[in-house]
Amino acid sequence: MSFQLHSAAVTGRDPVHWLVVTHGILGSGTNLRTLSKKLVAARPEWGVLLVDLPGHGLSRPSPPPHTIEAAAEQVTALVRDQRQRGRQVRGLLGHSLGGKVMLLARQQLPGLRQTWVLDSSPSPSDGDEPQEVPGVLAMLESLPDRFDDRRQFVEAVEARGFSTTLAMWLAMSLDRDPNGVRFGLDLAVMRQFFASYYQTNAWPNLLSETGGAVEMVVGTRSESLDSTDRDRLRALAEQHPHVRLHEIDSGHWVHVERPDWLAELVAKLLPSEV
Repeated sequence: MSFQLHSAAVTGRDPVHWLVVTHGILGSGTNLRTLSKKLVAARPEWGVLLVDLPGHGLSRPSPPPHTIEAAAEQVTALVRDQRQRGRQVRGLLGHSLGGKVMLLARQQLPGLRQTWVLDSSPSPSDGDEPQEVPGVLAMLESLPDRFDDRRQFVEAVEARGFSTTLAMWLAMSLDRDPNGVRFGLDLAVMRQFFASYYQTNAWPNLLSETGGAVEMVVGTRSESLDSTDRDRLRALAEQHPHVRLHEIDSGHWVHVERPDWLAELVAKLLPSEV
C-alpha cells in the first residue's frame, strides 16, 4: 500500500491483544500516550497502538478526499496489516473526530470485541455546531507563517485570547526549519476533515452489532454532544446490549481532565477473554 498511517506501540510485557487508539482534529496519537501507559500497566496482556490520522502527527496527508470515511478506510487497512503481522487487534479507541472514525471502521473489521468513543457525537450537523474548533482554525490561519521559536508561537496564540494550555498543546505540532518554527499541519486539510466530521452520520454504525460492544464516554460539561444526542444515547444503551454509555463530570478532553477515572474504566472493561 502506497499510503500508510504512522503508528507507535505502547506495551508493558509481551501483549496478546491490541487496542488501536487515535486522536481528534489538530492532535496526534501522542495525545493519548499517558492514557495508554496507564492501560498497559493495569492490563499488561494488552498492547496499545497509537495511530496518527492522515495529515496529523507523523502521518503525511493522504491523497484526497480528506474525509471521515477515507480515514476510517485507512485505519481499517492498518488494522488488517497489523493482523497479518501477527498482532491480534481486538479493540479500537478514538477521541472526538477519531471517535467517529473508529465508529465507521468497526463495521469493516470482523473479530473486534470493543470500540471506545470518547466525547464524539455520532450526529451530522444541523448548522449549530460548537464554535471552538472553527475558532482555533481561524486563529491559526491568521498567524504568521513562521516564528523565531516555540515561545513566540505560544505568546501569539495567547495574545489572540486562547489559553496557555491550548497554546502549549498546539505547539506540539510545530516543525523546526532553518528560519525558526512553523505550524506543521495543513490547515486546508484540517478544515476538510472538520467539515466531514459534521457531515457524517455515524448512528447506523453505532447501532450495528458488527464490531462488538460500543463504549460511549461523554463529558457532562462538554458541548460536543447536545441534549438530543445524550437522550438518544441513553435510550439506545437501554435498548441495545452492545451499547453502553458512561457519563462523567468533565469537559470535552476527558482523557486530560479525568485521566485516572478513564484509565480505570477502560482497563476494567477491556475483555479478559478474546
